[in-house]
Amino acid sequence: LGTKWPEFKGTEMMDLLEYVKANAKGEKEIAYITPGNPREGKKVFIEKACIRCHAIRGEGGKEAEDLGKRAKAFYKSLTQIASSMWNKGPTVLAKMSQTQMGIPKFTPKEMGDLIAYLYFLHFIDEPGNPVNGKKEFSELGCSKCHGFYEKQGELMIVALSKYQKATNSMEIVAGMWNHSTEIEKAMREYKIPWPRFKKRELPDLLEFIRTPKKK
Repeated sequence: LGTKWPEFKGTEMMDLLEYVKANAKGEKEIAYITPGNPREGKKVFIEKACIRCHAIRGEGGKEAEDLGKRAKAFYKSLTQIASSMWNKGPTVLAKMSQTQMGIPKFTPKEMGDLIAYLYFLHFIDEPGNPVNGKKEFSELGCSKCHGFYEKQGELMIVALSKYQKATNSMEIVAGMWNHSTEIEKAMREYKIPWPRFKKRELPDLLEFIRTPKKK
């Protein structure tokens, strides 16, 4: 048709959708949007082959930009994220049309889940450094009470082996919180100062705890 691919800025897509809704014929009814599931969105990202071109913090293809490194760009409204995807349309469609899989089709649920996944990338920490975490485990005083595989800490035995190979760091964080009263009591008893974490220390510490160790 010789028409230039339209690009959306700011709230333009939202405004366009509101215009379509306002001028649509038929009986009006309220449409409730079911929030997308970011965990399912990650599966969609893989199954629809997005990951073949786009990496998420180094994991995935190298042909297009790493979406994990620009996660803040997706910390927007649903229509703003959809606008970002739409604006890349010509490039994405040209690339995917050349693949064996071709251009993928999405159900409304799949698209909602995918957008939720992109939105929540902003809340996912970059992987920690277990080498730094090992150092912090000692310097922050964790090693005074905690060991691995029933190895004693300096003051008592509280093994952390169950958290090795934990699929989710939040498993460890939940454990820390649930035992916070016991931890606080032990620290007062042994006169250990309450540790305070700086920017990257907690992700590094969690990665160290999760990393398998020799018995």
